[in-house]
Amino acid sequence: MKLTIRSAILGGALSLLASAAFAQNTATATGTGAVNIITPIAVAQTTGIDFGTLAKPSTAQTPTLAASSSATTTGAPVIAGSSSHAATFHVTGEAGYAFSITVDPTFTLTRSGGAETLTVTTSKSAASGTLTGGVADYYVGGSFPLGTSTVVGAYSGNFNTTVTYN
Repeated sequence: MKLTIRSAILGGALSLLASAAFAQNTATATGTGAVNIITPIAVAQTTGIDFGTLAKPSTAQTPTLAASSSATTTGAPVIAGSSSHAATFHVTGEAGYAFSITVDPTFTLTRSGGAETLTVTTSKSAASGTLTGGVADYYVGGSFPLGTSTVVGAYSGNFNTTVTYN
């Protein structure tokens, strides 16, 4: 009988110890989550690059249009009364946020009614910006080689620019 009581007490004690040991093998915590949804960033062209009206040169030249709001074409014979300007892009998004700007490094102008092309090397007014009041502007200019054999005519083309929140 003593042996049965001892065995029962010992078995019960071992059972309590075993369940206490298993209870310490797991733990639970509560995690938190949050999100801040902001205005999407967008960009739109206000004006395109316009080198103006140029006279075909007698020696090779490089018309250049700075990437600024007051740029005019230099480095080539501009026809009097012809206007030129850099492309202007208007960015909208969440006020106070910074963004980066990428622009195609080059693009092609193709002569209307022909296959002749001019390759424009682009320049941009900034590599990045900040949305002051939720808006910002930047400018894209460029340059291209204008040779004595360039075919006269109207040339046009497209390029891409991208803005990305930093």
